[in-house]
This record gives sequence, structure tokens and C-alpha cells, in this order.
Amino acid sequence: MKTLLLAESHPPTLEHLTGLLSQAGYTVRAVSDAVMALEHFSADNPDVVVLGVDLPRVDGQHVVHLIRGHSQG
Repeated sequence: MKTLLLAESHPPTLEHLTGLLSQAGYTVRAVSDAVMALEHFSADNPDVVVLGVDLPRVDGQHVVHLIRGHSQG
């Protein structure tokens, strides 16, 4: 089963997407902020990452930049 990291700051959206993606066959790790997303990305090495743009503490676009740097490094 593919693992998916989902980061979304809006709780109802996070819950809804977690349910949909689980039904689609993913093992979902759901988090509510960018720092947690980066921690779980490093620890879990997910197959897919889905990020909200307006995450607290660090925006989603910056998280993408950091993940790409980690993956290339």
C-alpha cells in the first residue's frame, strides 16, 4: 500500500481528505502544520505528499522547496 503525507491546516478539510484518500487505498499520515509535515517526511519517507498552501509556521510552498532539497541532497 502506498503511503501519503497529508498536511492541511483546516481540520474539516483534513478529516475529509484523510477519509477519501484512505478509501482510495493510501495509508495516510495526516498532520496540521508544516513543521510536523517535515518531521514525518524525514521519518516516514512517504510515496506521495499533499500540502495545503496556507499551513501555519511555514507555508506549503516553502515546504515543497525544503522537501525537494532533501530529496536531491
